[in-house]
Amino acid sequence: MTEKIKPCPCCNGKATTYKWIASVVYNEYSYEVQCTQCGLTTQSYVSLEDAIKAWNRRAGNEDSM
Repeated sequence: MTEKIKPCPCCNGKATTYKWIASVVYNEYSYEVQCTQCGLTTQSYVSLEDAIKAWNRRAGNEDSM
């Protein structure tokens, strides 16, 4: 199950996910989360779940280690 995306940590704007074609030949994709208001973006991840976890990670969270 995919966890809910938190608001942007910089501007509190709404965030959305993006799926990019990483390789047409191998049918591979990469995923990012981006704020629709200020444009803050995660790096690219192989899985949607990893991109969302990275976006939701905040200083002071147990998951930030």
